[in-house]
Amino acid sequence: MPSLLDLLDKIWSTPNRQMAWGRIPANHLIGTKAPTAFTSNNDYVVVKLASMFLKDSRVLWLKLSPLVHATVTLSGRTAPHTETAVIGPTTFGDLAAAPTDRSVILNQRLAGPAVWRGGDLNVAAGLFAVPKDEAATTLLNTVGQLAGLAMPGVSQGVQIAQVVKTGVEGLIGLGGTKPVLGVKDSLGDPSTAPTGTEAAPAVLAGIAAAASQVNFQTLWVREGRLYEGNSANALNIYEGHDHLLVTIERGAARQDWRGLPSLTPHEAAFDTILRTDNLPRNDAEARLNTVFTSFDGDLTNEENLTDSDKDRIRGEVIAELKARLDRKYAGPFGRPAVETRSVGGIHHVVDPEGFNFLDVGDAGLEGSKPVPAGQLPF
Repeated sequence: MPSLLDLLDKIWSTPNRQMAWGRIPANHLIGTKAPTAFTSNNDYVVVKLASMFLKDSRVLWLKLSPLVHATVTLSGRTAPHTETAVIGPTTFGDLAAAPTDRSVILNQRLAGPAVWRGGDLNVAAGLFAVPKDEAATTLLNTVGQLAGLAMPGVSQGVQIAQVVKTGVEGLIGLGGTKPVLGVKDSLGDPSTAPTGTEAAPAVLAGIAAAASQVNFQTLWVREGRLYEGNSANALNIYEGHDHLLVTIERGAARQDWRGLPSLTPHEAAFDTILRTDNLPRNDAEARLNTVFTSFDGDLTNEENLTDSDKDRIRGEVIAELKARLDRKYAGPFGRPAVETRSVGGIHHVVDPEGFNFLDVGDAGLEGSKPVPAGQLPF
């Protein structure tokens, strides 16, 4: 069964195959800041399928289904980290009826946020036209295998990823499947890679044309669309060939840390202490320090968070614990009324008792500053 990389390599080496791919020059990304290289352990990498222009290949969609398959590999803390993505027909709508004079803007995530830990960033993405009847059967079989697995945890997640990978590679290996567009590139370690090839925010383009017909130095990107020209003041929309754009972006600080399996058990431990009646403050502080030590250990070892996010989260949790303890021991007349907060841009009412990770964050609490590993709340 061919893998995505095998298929793209075969396409690249096939004589007269009409497909080229490459990186848009960094200074040709109009409306964006000049990209800087990713910083090891302090940046997130997010890879997206940004847009597609499908004029010449639209006849395929009269009988076949679109399917995008992507793999993204980067260094992990102890082993390579690979993510596999699948985008099925429902995401694309009716491509056969789509206007032929404009790009299909997708902005669909393929991978990430993943912590950048140095090394190389390898990206491969392909758009395939798959026979509808066979595709439906294979997809149903894949779903059946997924349904047979237990509720995903860490080990089960690896199983599910492998089942999905096997199922999708089965799809793109079917007789009658046609490769339409693809991108395959490796962004080098910023410490050693030549300028212009280092791992940093970038746009990759896959074009349905022979490599000899494409000059990537004359290509530009503006508002998710591909342009061609010798300068930013003399651009024309690139419509000569079907193409897709894949973006590599720097991810924002993660607010979904509250749901990471390694951290969620500590929420209940903090809550239990703060809800315990007739507990002297000194004892409460000692117990919270003990629970926080365990929380801090799991936070420090969390593979999916940057060091800067870990420091931020420690500071926010410490600030919330201190505020909760002050409230608990302020007496019946010192406890503030129920308040409304905005955490991650979402407004919600705060329970005045106990502890909840949803209350941690944008609460206007003094002392909510980044805290290094090993520091205790009390």
